Amino acid sequence: MKDINSNLLNNQPPGRLRLNRRLTIVLICFGISAVFWLLIALSREYPSEMVIPVSYSNIPGKKVVVNDLPKIITVEIKTTGFRIISNSFRKSFDPIQIDVAGKMQTLVLSSGILALPSQSFLSDFSRPLGKEISITGFKPDSIILISRIKRRV
Repeated sequence: MKDINSNLLNNQPPGRLRLNRRLTIVLICFGISAVFWLLIALSREYPSEMVIPVSYSNIPGKKVVVNDLPKIITVEIKTTGFRIISNSFRKSFDPIQIDVAGKMQTLVLSSGILALPSQSFLSDFSRPLGKEISITGFKPDSIILISRIKRRV
């Protein structure tokens, strides 16, 4: 009787308080299950892409590069959702130094045109990304150097 009188004083029907309690419990259970679902989903591995700036050093010998080299390389990666989110909060990467003369496993397409496969820079990109991130590919897949011989003036 006391419970009914208190509900009448609050202008609520007698079953209203019980409905609110059930709804609160359902919402709490839904929230807990959503958190666990998110944790499980982020622990799986996903493919992603990262744009990383590059700079070139140690251009070989007496050659001058006459074409524009790419300033960024898109790296295709595979890692957990946690790593993808943590790297997305990172403002930007420092440019990765590519030692052109050190990677002279080049393909000579014709005189003055060299192709450096981006895969040869795998170790240069793996260091700053860490061991938890596996690199699956690069865009562009090779860097083309169009050069001519320096002439003394």
